[in-house]
Amino acid sequence: MVKDRNSRIGIVGAGAAGLSCALYLADSGYRRVVVLEKDRRPGGKCRSWREGGRTWELGAVLATADCSETLGIMKRVGVEPWRLPPAGDVPNGDFADRGFHPLEKTQLSRFKHSELPGTFGELARGLAGALVPRNDGIGEDTFFWKDGVQELWGRVASGLEVRYGAQVRGISRGPAVIVATDSGEFEFDQLILTSPLDEAAVVMDSTDEEKSLLSRVRTLDCRVLVCRIGDFGMPSGFAPGRSRGPGAGSRGRPMIWQRRHAGVDLFTFYVLAESGESDSEIEANVRKDVEAVGGRFVETAASARWKYFPHVDTDALRDVFPPKLEALQGLRRVWFAGELMSFSTIERTVRYSRDLVDRFFA
Repeated sequence: MVKDRNSRIGIVGAGAAGLSCALYLADSGYRRVVVLEKDRRPGGKCRSWREGGRTWELGAVLATADCSETLGIMKRVGVEPWRLPPAGDVPNGDFADRGFHPLEKTQLSRFKHSELPGTFGELARGLAGALVPRNDGIGEDTFFWKDGVQELWGRVASGLEVRYGAQVRGISRGPAVIVATDSGEFEFDQLILTSPLDEAAVVMDSTDEEKSLLSRVRTLDCRVLVCRIGDFGMPSGFAPGRSRGPGAGSRGRPMIWQRRHAGVDLFTFYVLAESGESDSEIEANVRKDVEAVGGRFVETAASARWKYFPHVDTDALRDVFPPKLEALQGLRRVWFAGELMSFSTIERTVRYSRDLVDRFFA
């Protein structure tokens, strides 16, 4: 455990996990905390895109009313929950025979974060439907961010010491932790890794056990595209089955799509890809589905690609992967947080950050 409030603490990653760790460390009296971020902006997978005074989400989309930690951080930085206005769109045909279903005929699954698995839970296919907003209004237990979720983490970052453009190239551990980055070398007494842990293991002086465990991490290739579409027959919809494993006609094609703003011909498409598909191939698949319901594909206005839902397979779970990884916390001054340690929602990630600080730094 760490008790010295004068400790120099480094955090790799300025996403929800890293920034919440830094915030909770500050609350506990630590004043020498530096967050290293490879990009030129904060947020990680909480990325927003703006056009014409409106925002579209390229990563995290929504939260629920029981997201107490997230709501607490929002209150601290002056960000209000936002209810997405009904788009008022009605599909101009029945496309069920083609595998497409309007969100208007679905129910937003109601769940509580307290009921989600705390560590290494079910795979993403079981959660996909629960995170789809309805187009004809959202439940009272669901909210969005009017100025984009990235704005939330930008405000959090503004009160912390964040070094941008600091891609980590090497981590060595001795009497101190030395982190070599594109922005120079940093020396810390403790280091918290919230970036992809399988990538961190490659640049760190990892032990054989760390290498063995973190090499078992798997992710999903998630693509998000905001596309300009004319005459779209189904403004918001989903294609059941495309979230379930690889297979012809499944991966690489839109799983969910949504019009965020009424009267604006920009639609967000969510795709789980097979490995190695190019951006042009993904766009071609979106175009094909749009045309299948009578739409006219104009352009991709913005896009993002994520290593989504870090997890391990059932063999690793049988081999008690979770407690083995937790047992490495603090080994040679390095700690782990982020999606892999909890679940791929903002709330679960932030809750784990608080738990880590409470257990080992408070």
